[in-house]
Amino acid sequence: MMLPNNTIQIFLSCIIACNGIINVEGNVDGDGDEKSFTTQATFIEIYAVIIFIVAAYYIGYLGSLIKLPSLVGHIITGILLGPPLLDFVPYVKALIVMGEIGLILQMVEAGIELDVGLLRNSGVRAIALSITSAMLATGAGICVGILFGLDFQGAYSIGATFAQTGNAVCLPVLRSAGLMNTPVGQMILAATIIDDMIALTLLSVLMSFGSDQSSSVIDYFTPIISSIGSLLVLGLFAIVIAPRLIETHIFPKIPKRLKTCVLFLMMTVVSLLYLPLLHYIKASYLIGAFLSGATFSRVQSAHKTFLLNGTDAIFWLNMLFFACTIGFQVPIKLFGKPKVWILGSVLALTAVAIKFVSAVFVPKFEDAEKGSIYNPHRRNQLVTGIAMTCRGGFGLLIAASALNIGIIDPEIYASIILAVLCGIVIPPFLLNFVTNRYSNLRSIVSQRNKSDGKMNLFLHIHLETKGAWGLVEKIAHIMSSLNLNIVKFETRSSRDVSNIVINDIYIRDNAISVMIPDRQSKETNIGNKTDKSCTGSDMIEGEMVDKRCKNILHSVTKEVIQFGATNIEITQWDPFDLNDALDALVLTRENGKVPSIDFFSNMFEFLDKDGDGHLDIYELRAGMKDACFNISDEGISTLLQSMPDDSDNVISFEEWNNVIKKYVDRKKKKKRFSIIGNENIRRMSAIDNVVAEDFRRLLEMFNGDEEDSEINV
Repeated sequence: MMLPNNTIQIFLSCIIACNGIINVEGNVDGDGDEKSFTTQATFIEIYAVIIFIVAAYYIGYLGSLIKLPSLVGHIITGILLGPPLLDFVPYVKALIVMGEIGLILQMVEAGIELDVGLLRNSGVRAIALSITSAMLATGAGICVGILFGLDFQGAYSIGATFAQTGNAVCLPVLRSAGLMNTPVGQMILAATIIDDMIALTLLSVLMSFGSDQSSSVIDYFTPIISSIGSLLVLGLFAIVIAPRLIETHIFPKIPKRLKTCVLFLMMTVVSLLYLPLLHYIKASYLIGAFLSGATFSRVQSAHKTFLLNGTDAIFWLNMLFFACTIGFQVPIKLFGKPKVWILGSVLALTAVAIKFVSAVFVPKFEDAEKGSIYNPHRRNQLVTGIAMTCRGGFGLLIAASALNIGIIDPEIYASIILAVLCGIVIPPFLLNFVTNRYSNLRSIVSQRNKSDGKMNLFLHIHLETKGAWGLVEKIAHIMSSLNLNIVKFETRSSRDVSNIVINDIYIRDNAISVMIPDRQSKETNIGNKTDKSCTGSDMIEGEMVDKRCKNILHSVTKEVIQFGATNIEITQWDPFDLNDALDALVLTRENGKVPSIDFFSNMFEFLDKDGDGHLDIYELRAGMKDACFNISDEGISTLLQSMPDDSDNVISFEEWNNVIKKYVDRKKKKKRFSIIGNENIRRMSAIDNVVAEDFRRLLEMFNGDEEDSEINV
C-alpha cells in the first residue's frame, strides 16, 4: 500500500503541532520579575509520539485487510497505547485537540462534498429515510435509557448518540462494490448527509444541558432554532448566492497563479467566521464547519483543489481523532462489568439495529425478471437497511461530551461505546456479504448463451437534465414502462452553478433479441463490428433496432422534458465488447485526455506484480481491484478472450500491446440517436399526438442516413 502524498510533511506537521500546543511552559526565575519560556519536550517523548502515530496508521491498515474500517484500528491503537491501558503516549491533551481539529476538517470536507443536484435527484424518499431512521434510533435510545433508570437528560444523550449514520463506515464498502454512483448509493449518501445535520442539532441541544444554571424550556429549544435557522439561512447563501458571487465577481479578478492561494484563504476566512458564530448562537460549531465547506461546494475549482490538496491533512488528523479523541476516552477497564454488557447489548439490538427498517423507503429502481434468482430491489433494500445501521466516530464524540458534562456515568458511557463499536464492526461485514452474494447472482453472461444464438438488445441512455426532485425514481419508472431492465445506473453532477445532472443508464431490452456478435474472429471485434458483409437478416435486424431506439428516445423525451433536459442520447451497447472493457479502464482517468499506448503499457507493468511479463485472470482481478479500476468480471473475461487463440488465458506484454493498439487505432463510433439542446427537446415534446410512423419519418428527416444520427442546435 502506498502512503498518501505529502505523508512526511503531514506527519511532521502533526508532531510539531502536538509539541507546540502543550509543551511550552513558563519558568519563573527566583525574583519572580521575569518569565522565560522554554520547551520541555524530551527525545523519549517525541519518539513515543512518533511510534504512536506510525502504529495507528499501520494497525488501521491491517484492519482494512480483513474488511474492517480503518478507524477501528485507529481506535484500538488509542486504547492500547493511550490512557485506557498502557498510557504510553505523552501530551494526551495536545493529541486530543489535534483530533478535534481533524473532526472540524472532516465536517468542512463533508460540506465541500455536498452535491445539491444529486441530493435533489434522490427525492423526498432520502429525506424521509434519514429523518425516520434518525428519530427511530434516538427514540429507541431514550426508551432504553429510561428503562435502565436514567433521567431524561441521560436518556436523551444515549438517543442522540445513535442518530447519525457512519458514512465513513458504509460508503467505502458501497464504493468498492460499485454502488456509489447508482440510485440506491446516491440515496444512502443523501440520507447520511441529512443524518449528520440531525445529529449536529441533537448535539447542540445536549451541550445546553451542561449549563450550571437550571435550564428552562426555551433553553432546550434555542439550540434547535439556532441550528435549523443557520442551516436554512447560511445554507441558502452557500448554495445559491456564494457560488455565483465567487465565480462571476471574485475569481475573474484574480491572476491564475494566485487562485489556489486565494481560494484557500477564502475558505479559511469563512471557516474562522462561521465556527465562533455558530458556537455563540448556541448551535454546534461543527455546523459552522459544514456550512463553511458547503459555501464552496458548487465552486468547481474549489472542490477539485480541496480534494487535491486537503485530503492528506484530513486523513492524518482524522486518524488522530479516532485514535486520540475517541480511543483515549474508551473506558476499557469497565468492560468487565455485567451491567455494561447487558446495556450495551440491548442498545445494539435496539438503537443500532432499528435503523434497518429504513429499507422500506427504497423504491423499485429496477424490476426483477420473472423467475430470476437475482432481485435487484431486494438487494437495494438489504444494502440500504444494513448501511443505515452503520455507526461512526461522531456518535462516540456525542457520548464523550455527555460524559464530560456529567450527564452520564462511566458505566453508561462504556455501554454506549460497546454498542457503537458493534455498529462500526458488524455492518461492514454484512454489507460485503450481501453485495458479493448479489454480484454473483447477477449474471448477464447467461443472455449470451441462448440456444437460438441470440441475446437481448442492450442500450445505453445518456441523459443530461437540470437537478430535480425525484428524477431518479421517474427515470426508473420510465424504464419499467418501456419493458427495459436497468443493468447499471450511474449519476453524477456538474458541481457548478449550472447544476446539470448527468445520468448514464445501461439497460437490457426485454422486447427485442438480436444475434450474438461473432466473437470467433478476434481480429475484427475491436471496433464493435465485424468485417462480414451485411445479409438480409442483418438489415432487418438493424432496422428493428433503429426503430426501437427512436421509439424509446421519443418516450423518454416526453417524460423528462419537465426536468429541463438538455441532452438525450441512445446508443446500442454491447456489455461484452472489448471497447467497453477498455473504456472502463480509461474512465478512471480524471484529466480527460485520450489514453495512449504508453498509458496501457504502464498499466500492464503495474498489474504484473511478479514481473514475469505475463498476466492471468487472477492477476488481472487482484491488480484491478487494488488499483480501483471500474471493470466487471465480464470485462476481464472479454479481455482474455480477445487475445490470440494460443494465449491459454494468459496475456503477454506483446499480446496486450497489440490488442491495445487496435483499440486505440480502430475504435469506431456506435449508432447514436440523440436530441441536443432545449429547443429541439421542446420541439420533440410538441409532437406527442403524431402517429408513430410520422414520428419515425420526422426523425429520419432530421437525422438523414448518417450512421451518427444526431439533432444538433
